[in-house]
Amino acid sequence: MVSIALAAIFGLIWGSFLNVWIYRIPIQGLSIHSPHWSFCPCCQETIRFYDNIPVLSYLLLRGKCRYCQASIPVLYPAVEIGTALIFVFLVSRYANPLDRIQIIDLIRALMLATVLIPIAVIDVQKYIIPNQLIITGLISASGLNLAESIIHQSFFIFSRYLSWGVVAGVGLQIIAVIGKLVLGRTAMGFGDIKLSVVIGLFLGQWQSLIMVLVGAATCGAIVGTIALTWRQGEDRSRIPFAPFLSLATMVDLIWHEQIWNTYLHLISWPV
Repeated sequence: MVSIALAAIFGLIWGSFLNVWIYRIPIQGLSIHSPHWSFCPCCQETIRFYDNIPVLSYLLLRGKCRYCQASIPVLYPAVEIGTALIFVFLVSRYANPLDRIQIIDLIRALMLATVLIPIAVIDVQKYIIPNQLIITGLISASGLNLAESIIHQSFFIFSRYLSWGVVAGVGLQIIAVIGKLVLGRTAMGFGDIKLSVVIGLFLGQWQSLIMVLVGAATCGAIVGTIALTWRQGEDRSRIPFAPFLSLATMVDLIWHEQIWNTYLHLISWPV
């Protein structure tokens, strides 16, 4: 229970940090490092530490800036709570302090979630996947894969993850080509392809890639069909795909064994 509570607290704090990424990365001239303090986007007033407590400050301020009374987007506490929930699920899934492999898997899952959460939100808001986050994911995954290879004294581990990263990118590219042929328009952008490579580098196994790519493509097709039916205008078919990739990846990280074993039972394959 202590580990769960710590995961929730750390997730709330980390979610607040990810909100900085989400707001600043798409804006030219801002970086996640400068300025070092948080500020109100409307009045530019510096936000004091007591107004920057995850979720609690939002509730105490009733969703408004202390200085200019501008509304604070509900997205901020939503990202904080969502990050906390994801961290709790991941710690519940992987955290065995006596199992070195599980600790490595937990670090891998937390790093991947850190990249996917801002990518998903930014793609929904701006229809872009920033290269800064893709590069962060590539470097993080490669470094972790190399470290794991050194720990186990096997370069095969690094090459396996690298291979499945390439396979993930090629696999999503094939899905994109099929989607373009069926729909008669571009089904997804190159940013989605790059993101799938990052996901493949982190997951490193074909079962997970099948679940993620098929799950994301299925959800995207369903939502896209609904959007074509109900939305109006030229952008009615424009659907960000990164949220589906991110959601499918999180589901795989948390419930991989349950879903995969259920699938094998359904097709009567011995588990």
